[in-house]
Amino acid sequence: MRGEQVSTFVTNLQYDNIPKEVIKKAKTAIRDIIGVSIAAYHDEAVDSARKLAIARGQKEEANMIGQAVKVPCEMAAFVNSVMASTLDMDDGSMGLRGHLRVHRGHHGGFIVPSALAVAQRQQASGKKLLEAVIAGYEVSFMTAWLIGKTVLAGLTGCYGAAAANGEASDFTI
Repeated sequence: MRGEQVSTFVTNLQYDNIPKEVIKKAKTAIRDIIGVSIAAYHDEAVDSARKLAIARGQKEEANMIGQAVKVPCEMAAFVNSVMASTLDMDDGSMGLRGHLRVHRGHHGGFIVPSALAVAQRQQASGKKLLEAVIAGYEVSFMTAWLIGKTVLAGLTGCYGAAAANGEASDFTI
C-alpha cells in the first residue's frame, strides 16, 4: 500500500458509509481507553507526564483526561497516551488466528489519545472523532499486516495515530 492509497482511504472515510458494527466497536474502544486512563489517573508516571505538559506551557489547545487545564495538543496526546498505557489494560490485539502475519499490541493506546486531543483542538464533531479512530485502527492494523511478521503496536501505532490525527483535523494530503 502506497502513501497515496492511505491518504485516499483516510480522506474518503465518511461516517455515513461505515458499517454500524464498526461504529459500535469504535465507541467501545474510545470508552475503554478513557476508562483505563481514569484508572491510571494517580499513577506516578502519569503525574510526571502531566507536570511536564503543564510546565511546558504554550498554547492551550486540548485537555488531558481528567484535567480542566488545557495544554498544547501534542502534550495532551502524550499525557493521554501515558494514561492509556500505564496500567497495561488498554485494548489488545492478538492478530488473526492461524495467520502468519501477527499484529499484536495495544493500538488504541496510541490512536485514541491522539485523536481525542486533535479532535478537541479542531472542535471536531463526535462523528469526526469516530471517523478518526476508525481510520487510525485500520491504518495501524494494515501496516502491521503489510510488514508481514510479528509486530507490536509501537511499531505501527504511530502510523495509526497519524492517520487518526489527519482525519480528525480534516487534513488532506
